[in-house]
Amino acid sequence: MNKGLPTEETVQRWLIKAEKGNAMAQYNLAISYYNGVGISKDWNKALKWFKAAGGQGVVNALYMLGMMYQFGKGVVPDAKEAFHWYYKAAELGDAESQYRVGNSYFLGRGVEKNPVVAVEWWRKAAEQGHAKARHNLGTAYYRGEGVPMDKEEAAKWLKRQ
Repeated sequence: MNKGLPTEETVQRWLIKAEKGNAMAQYNLAISYYNGVGISKDWNKALKWFKAAGGQGVVNALYMLGMMYQFGKGVVPDAKEAFHWYYKAAELGDAESQYRVGNSYFLGRGVEKNPVVAVEWWRKAAEQGHAKARHNLGTAYYRGEGVPMDKEEAAKWLKRQ
């Protein structure tokens, strides 16, 4: 029995809607192509539909584009391109993308290294409850990386919520 996974029929309906410009259909279709669910896996088509949905402001599509470029799914890995897509999603408030933008600035991956800016992005994600961003922010305060060393502030962010 199908446990909520899209069928071929569902994917075909999404394709019709996606071709007419429906952003959520474009995103759903991209996810199906990305994972090979309800249709054969095809990262090139996933990329196409993520870009279409992302162009209409679907935050998860922008994040997925970042993932594809970071990890080389159907494309040559490209840290600058991954950063570009994560940044677009981060600007729209996506906590995971904000965390990844912070990591990019901290490591100088796809963008010039800047621990101060890294901390700003981690804080945005941490304030939304993102656990790894809280950890990175707390560690930054503990070590004095990108912010003045502050053990109390470190403890605040490192404490489990």
